[in-house]
Amino acid sequence: MGGVRFHDKKRVCFFIEKGNSDIFYEQLEQFNDFVKSEWVEQGNKESDFQTLGPKILIILDNASYHKKKDIWEKIENNLPNIQLYFLPAYSPDYNLIELVWHSALIIYSSSIVQISIRFTRTIRGCFKSGGYCKKAHKAYAEICRTQHLVSK
Repeated sequence: MGGVRFHDKKRVCFFIEKGNSDIFYEQLEQFNDFVKSEWVEQGNKESDFQTLGPKILIILDNASYHKKKDIWEKIENNLPNIQLYFLPAYSPDYNLIELVWHSALIIYSSSIVQISIRFTRTIRGCFKSGGYCKKAHKAYAEICRTQHLVSK
């Protein structure tokens, strides 16, 4: 989860291993605490943050855990400075991560095609010569035996 402050383009990013509603809420709390600490460092009172502090606009995709009612209630009750807005459904052009994934997929898929072609050539060569297949079978059998995948 990440954010960019509009006026000075400062970026904040929290990396998460798994997306679910609990982790989403924890990330919002961290983000809120980060903004609050900056606000207090500027000479403001922490007790005034909820009423006088900046509003934090969060733009979300339509992941189901972003829309859970219990999470929304917790946000409204505990994090009043956070305001959630959703991207239109099926709008990958507005969602930066979708553009990143698309680019990565193009790069990755071209590599896969090249690897696949080399792999196919290697397998065909093994079948034509016969010798490589016997060596590969022996090596595979040895790995299975040492890893206790097959009985001796």
